[in-house]
Amino acid sequence: MAGRGSSGGDLDNFSDIFSPADEFGAWRKFKEDRRSPYRSLAKAVDAAFAEIDAFTDVKSLDPSGLADLIDRTFDALNNIWGADSSDGYSYPQSRMAHVFDLLGKEIFMYVQRRLADCDLWGDNNGRVKTQLSNSARLLEQWCEVPRRLTSTFWSSGSHAWRSRYHEDVLCTSFARRLDQIVGLLTIADELKQIIPPSERSGFNFDRLFDPLKAMNPLFYNPYTEPQWNQAVKEFERRVDPIESAVATKFRRDIAPYMDNAQMLLEEFLKCKNLMNRPNIRRSTATERETLMTLLREKVKQMENAIDKGEILADGSDDEESKSSQGNDTGLNFRLGGKSSSQLVSMVIRLRQIGAKVADIFSTSKSLFEDLDGFSRYSAQCESVLSKVKAEQDSRFDNWLQDANQKVADDDASMQLSGSLLGWKEGILVVNFPESIVRFLRDYRQLDELGFELPKSGGKRRTIADFAMDCEKYLRFGILLKKTANFYNSISEQIIDVQEQLLLGSLTSFGNLVSNSTGKGRGSLTWSSPGECESFVKTLQSAAEKLSAENRALRKVHEWLGAQTIGLMGIELHRQNELWKSKWRQMKEKVQSIKSKYNEKDSKLWVLHWDHQIYKALEASYQMGLECINESIPDIKMELIFSNRALDFKPPLEQIRQSYYRDLKKFVNIPYTFEGFGNANIYKKMGPRNSKRLLQVYAKAEALFERLQEILSKYQEWTLLGQVDLDAYVEQHVKTSDEYVANFKMLRTKRKDIDKLPDVEKVDCCSVSLVPFKSFLDDLLLRAGDILLISLRRSLIEEFKEVDQFLEQSNEKLNKKPRTVEEIGEAKKQWKEIDNKRQPMMHLSRNCVEKKKLLLQYAPGTAIDISDITAKMANLDGEGGRWDDFDIAMEAHNDIIEQQKEVLKTFLEEEEVTINVEIDKFASKWKQLKPSDTKSWDPKDIQKIFDSLDDWKQQFSVLEVRTTKHVDGRLAFGMQSARFDGLEALQQDLITTSKSWDMLKEYMTEEKAISDEDWISFTNVYVLQDFAAKWADNMKATFSRESGRAIPLIKEWKDLFLEIGDKQSLLGSLKESPFFKAFSDVGLALEAKMTALDYILHTLNAIQRKWVYLEPIFARGALPAEEARFRRVDENFKDIMHTVVKDPKLFYLADEQYFPKLSDNLRHMLDQLERCQKALTEFLEAKRSSMPRFYFIGDDDLLEILGQAKNPAVIQSHLKKLFQGIHKVKFDANHKNITAMLSSANEVVDLEKPVAVTEKVEDWLEQLAHEMRATLASLLGRCLTAKQFDWNYPSQILCLSQNIRFTEQAEVAIEEGPKALQALRDQLESDLRDFTSHDLSSEPLLQLKMKSLVMDLVHNLDVVDQLIAKGTRSVQEWQWSKQLRYYFLKTKTVVRMHDAEFEYTFEYQGNAPKLVHTPLTDRCYLTLTQGMRMGFGGNPYGPAGTGKTESVKALASCFGRQVLVFNCDEALER
Repeated sequence: MAGRGSSGGDLDNFSDIFSPADEFGAWRKFKEDRRSPYRSLAKAVDAAFAEIDAFTDVKSLDPSGLADLIDRTFDALNNIWGADSSDGYSYPQSRMAHVFDLLGKEIFMYVQRRLADCDLWGDNNGRVKTQLSNSARLLEQWCEVPRRLTSTFWSSGSHAWRSRYHEDVLCTSFARRLDQIVGLLTIADELKQIIPPSERSGFNFDRLFDPLKAMNPLFYNPYTEPQWNQAVKEFERRVDPIESAVATKFRRDIAPYMDNAQMLLEEFLKCKNLMNRPNIRRSTATERETLMTLLREKVKQMENAIDKGEILADGSDDEESKSSQGNDTGLNFRLGGKSSSQLVSMVIRLRQIGAKVADIFSTSKSLFEDLDGFSRYSAQCESVLSKVKAEQDSRFDNWLQDANQKVADDDASMQLSGSLLGWKEGILVVNFPESIVRFLRDYRQLDELGFELPKSGGKRRTIADFAMDCEKYLRFGILLKKTANFYNSISEQIIDVQEQLLLGSLTSFGNLVSNSTGKGRGSLTWSSPGECESFVKTLQSAAEKLSAENRALRKVHEWLGAQTIGLMGIELHRQNELWKSKWRQMKEKVQSIKSKYNEKDSKLWVLHWDHQIYKALEASYQMGLECINESIPDIKMELIFSNRALDFKPPLEQIRQSYYRDLKKFVNIPYTFEGFGNANIYKKMGPRNSKRLLQVYAKAEALFERLQEILSKYQEWTLLGQVDLDAYVEQHVKTSDEYVANFKMLRTKRKDIDKLPDVEKVDCCSVSLVPFKSFLDDLLLRAGDILLISLRRSLIEEFKEVDQFLEQSNEKLNKKPRTVEEIGEAKKQWKEIDNKRQPMMHLSRNCVEKKKLLLQYAPGTAIDISDITAKMANLDGEGGRWDDFDIAMEAHNDIIEQQKEVLKTFLEEEEVTINVEIDKFASKWKQLKPSDTKSWDPKDIQKIFDSLDDWKQQFSVLEVRTTKHVDGRLAFGMQSARFDGLEALQQDLITTSKSWDMLKEYMTEEKAISDEDWISFTNVYVLQDFAAKWADNMKATFSRESGRAIPLIKEWKDLFLEIGDKQSLLGSLKESPFFKAFSDVGLALEAKMTALDYILHTLNAIQRKWVYLEPIFARGALPAEEARFRRVDENFKDIMHTVVKDPKLFYLADEQYFPKLSDNLRHMLDQLERCQKALTEFLEAKRSSMPRFYFIGDDDLLEILGQAKNPAVIQSHLKKLFQGIHKVKFDANHKNITAMLSSANEVVDLEKPVAVTEKVEDWLEQLAHEMRATLASLLGRCLTAKQFDWNYPSQILCLSQNIRFTEQAEVAIEEGPKALQALRDQLESDLRDFTSHDLSSEPLLQLKMKSLVMDLVHNLDVVDQLIAKGTRSVQEWQWSKQLRYYFLKTKTVVRMHDAEFEYTFEYQGNAPKLVHTPLTDRCYLTLTQGMRMGFGGNPYGPAGTGKTESVKALASCFGRQVLVFNCDEALER
């Protein structure tokens, strides 16, 4: 049947067994199957598997539980293997091997799970290494189970293991892997231990484990082994560079210990793993040799100590005897102590030496195995161990021989005699021989050390028998020793205050001891073992009773003391119930003690504890007084906001009353406390703590001050609640940014409110802030609603303004003008709308921003925004109302232009109509105008006057019509209308009317005089004045008509000198003693001369300003100030005409001839100064718009501005405004400039014609822009042209030639000297070609050729310099210092060294070129470097050396305009 068992049958089929649970379940089924042939075997197997059923849930075990399970598994599997059924079946070997693998796999997975969360390569290596090591030991523990079972326990018998022992390869390899990880971590730790943190950065310690981190070493299988080995090799490779530094640092660290073997060995052992590394072993060979030498010397010293006998263990027999003498109680039994015999002490010492030598050798063996002297060191250690063994055996034999001899001879020192107890110097001692105690101690120590001692039981008495007998008496001695010690120390054990309570028990115990130590009949000796045992029991019982009673009282004392101390730590007021509870327990305990003893014996004890309780109560009382504010029962209060004020609920006064009531209750505690019965003791407590009571009341007031501070602390939170929020928001919040800031502030404040504590604790007062926070939340919510309402109202108002603007503007823009006036009004309205456009758009954007704010913050509130959002839906965005508005603005101009075209046709037709009407009016006027009259009858004359008025009225209507027509044409930019006959007709009408108007005026004044009553007419001089006035008028009229100019005063100097002389003469006359007679006349004359002096000086200033301004205003240069000047002009002419009529100077100071002349002259001078200032500002404005105007005079500028569309005037001033433009070419209509011409008649056609308009500054600026654009365009075409073309301007030809030369030279420099020579040959060829032409008949081409030749000659010189200097790179100085030209994509630049300037294309004309010399290059280089750094330049040298021409030539090279000023020293100042 064993064969059947071995063959297996169903037992060998375990293909469906994948876990221990499957195996356990299979055998359970076998057991439950009654027809199974394996049922009897299954019962035994199932019972064994039940012991290790924990494998089904192994993950729930801790490591110690798994270790126990593995131990149980050994026994369980052994029982299973040995089980045999009644039918001869046994457990198959193949199935058992499978079970080994299953269990090993479970343990393997358990370890993996346990280590999964470990940070293997982190900083906490110590904990990780411990976990790894423990896990490896678990694996090794399991691996040992199948190995031992299959190699030892199952190797023989009927059911033997028939193959090599089973080895769990997975667990063994995994354990080896874990040990490897521990070793790597240990190496890293030892490296870090040696290399300080400051030096680690150079060795990349933080990246040491990077190769190992790339994989998870816990995921072990045979396939990951190569990857792991490769990672370990990479780790080793990273460690190798560190080893030399480690060895050096280690050798430096151990240098101080090179003469101390023990410390040096410890240093080596700290780095035990590193010492196994070959490089470090080689580096520390010398130090290891030194350590081995030191250890050999140490071993030698121990060997010498053995030879000399210097091996006593911590003392000698002398010390032993001293120890014995110092034993006060007479019995010193300390096993292994200093009281052992000398021989035994020597044996122990020898055993210690042997162990030490063996330990040194075992720990140092791995350090020295590769050294040459290791064999000698090993032999020396083995020799010492042999010698130790021999000496140890010898000492033992001596002790054994001596002990046997004493026992055999009944030595007196080994006998017990005398009484049990005795007195020695007042101390109770035990009379037990010390020699017996030493013998027993030696015997026990030798037995424990493993020496072979004689056994008892033979016929002959041995030391073993003697030791057994001594053990009996030793027990009595030890008990008596304890009792004696208790008796001797009883006074120290009893607390003084408890002696009165223990007095009876102490007396009884003392009497029993005294009876046992007397010399009479009652004394006991060691010779009667029975009596000794009885006495010991009685004495021990009495001692235990007394000790128990003392312990009980002492325990009560300690308990009361602990409770008293505990009371000191309990706050009497805050923890009043706890204090009372402990006090009741103490009182009950004291009462129980008082009930056991009489009142007399317990009185002193109770008084003592009342005093202790007083201390505890006073400590708690004082503590309570110090913190009464905090310990009074918690007073609940709320912080509320009521009636626009912050307050407490309940009010502060009510809280104060409650507080002082609790305070009084606490202060009265000492007067009501009774204690254990001595109540008077506690009443002293109050007066002794009176100062603290004052502090208590001070703290109470401080408490209420702190409560008041809480009100102040939160006062600022209530500011919004103290104002009218609606009015405040309306007044201070306007813009969207302000609304945003306030909304954000509310959000921030809500968060701040959430951060406020719910409770403010002030000692015993708890102030709840919940109602206050609720109020703040409501307040902020209300503030938010008010902000939203205000925002909505503001948005509605602003949108209403924007909406009104858009509605009105669209209405105006969509209205088509029908007349010139309507067009003007439409333009005016468009301008007004355009001026309001940006403010309204800004307002509209504000509306949009505010709308966004409403949409952001209004949802979720009661604020309805649907209406305003609906109205603003199409305000902004594509297709919105502003887009419509912009389209209408743009379309309005188109509408006006369309209407203009219609009206232009109308104006053309109207011009013809008006000219026809003018001709008709002129023809009619010529026929009917009054020329002379045959009758001077007043009625006929009046008819002439009426006829002239009618003619004037008709002409006025016609003039108004022509004025409107001219204004209309001007508004449409049309050519001015020609009404040739109107001006002549007007002049004829004025001329004809002038005489008749004078006659009418004369007749009117004459009639006024003639109508007066002759009787009442008394002033006959009126007629004289009337005649004189009209005589003067006739003279003036006919004088003007004769063509005479306005008279001016000359020889002002002579006038001023003459007046000065007269004033001086009058002054000298005033000094005369005869002056008083004619002082009135003199003073009047002096006043006139003073007034005349002021008038002449003022008139002189007026005349000079008038002479300057009159031609300017005559041309209509400043229409805005023309009226002001005309008024002054008329006054000035009147004055001058009056002066001419009667040139007497004193008339100027006569009020009758010139009333208020001084004031009038002052006013005229002021008005002229205003006109001049307005003129200056006007010219400055024009110069600001066209900076070139700054460099021409006022007269020239005024002429240009006044004749903006006059080609002849413009041509004369262009050369003052532009560098090379001498004149320009106009089209046939003289409305557009088509070309510019130089002084040599070089014509440059403009790319785009420049329109000449009324605003001269605009079209001149456009001319400058078109000049630059045209030249830039010509340069591009010239550079791309395949053939040379003389038609290009001279400036463009020279510039393109220089650009090509720069490009060719840089290519040649990079290619080498041959390329430079080729370039030179090419330039010479070009020079010969240019100079071969005969251009004597072509002066313009001759100028162009001269310019090109000058540049070619300079370029040849540059190439010669490059060849001479051997230039190889464009970065070299020889090339970098040259003036170079580059044509880039968007601009043309000029470079010289590191300075770069953009070529500005100012037309230079055909100005002659400057001859280029080395001095010219130096001047150019200096000026360009100064300009690059933002500075100027100042060429210095004598006159006529070319300083100015050099600067002008450099400006020409840059294509810029240059202005030359002749400066003198006065200008510099």
